[in-house]
Amino acid sequence: MEQVVSETKNRWVKVFVLLVFVFLGTIASGLIHLFVFSGKEDIATLKAVQSLASILLFLLPALLVAFIWYKNPVKAYSMNRIPTFKLIFYTVGLMLLLLPFINLLGHINEQLQLPESLSAIEKFMKETDQKATEFMMKFLVTHSIIDVFINLVVIALLPALCEEIFFRGSLFRIFRSQKSNPHTLVWIVAIVFSLIHFQMYGFLPLMILGALLGYLMMWSNSIWLPIIAHFTNNAMAVIIFACYKGDINTEMENMEPKYIWILGIISLFISGFVLMKVKRELYKTTKPVEYKSDEE
Repeated sequence: MEQVVSETKNRWVKVFVLLVFVFLGTIASGLIHLFVFSGKEDIATLKAVQSLASILLFLLPALLVAFIWYKNPVKAYSMNRIPTFKLIFYTVGLMLLLLPFINLLGHINEQLQLPESLSAIEKFMKETDQKATEFMMKFLVTHSIIDVFINLVVIALLPALCEEIFFRGSLFRIFRSQKSNPHTLVWIVAIVFSLIHFQMYGFLPLMILGALLGYLMMWSNSIWLPIIAHFTNNAMAVIIFACYKGDINTEMENMEPKYIWILGIISLFISGFVLMKVKRELYKTTKPVEYKSDEE
């Protein structure tokens, strides 16, 4: 009993320290923006600020906690297992096939309507989401192949690396234990992952995406598979936007709901089949995450 209480206290101490580092990273990011990039609102500057924020708010806090608490940070965050080319191929294919289903979830989420008494909150949520969308649209605009490459780094690679090491690496490692329910852990981290993006009209697709990344982590015991999946998801947005020059958004908005549903349901069944293939392949090559309490 005392050991369980001690483990629980230790777990929340780690969360507290992690949040302190996140808070300090937020302050550092704000100070850099204020003193280094003050008055500069061009896209290049905004991308630099976004990149620094990803590192200071997610990557650095997670790495600091790892080096403070764990004897082997690489093993603790499951960075020591490299997935096979076959698994990488399946994972990339899965994310491509899943896109229509994610769009369907976004469509469902957009139908959310709060009671009249909460109309002010609903208005605030819509305005916040609209600003986030407009901000991202500015980021996605490209004029050359160099711009596309920069976007792949800023929008796809850095968020995938920093956020996965923070959520599926640090948080996942902190809360897992022999007695914890792995499915509960996956979904709790997925909910936090979705909430931290502050896009309530994108909450559902982000949560499902977070859960998928969590299960890839749980089944593979490798942080690299969710990083690859996360990168693929974000990279698709960059590449599609670059190819269609933003017209794809107009086409999606004009698509009849019945086609969104049809494509989404087909996507769900096909990607579900591929996901089971990935799971079986993972169970052949590695053991699922072992939920143990000792420090690695």
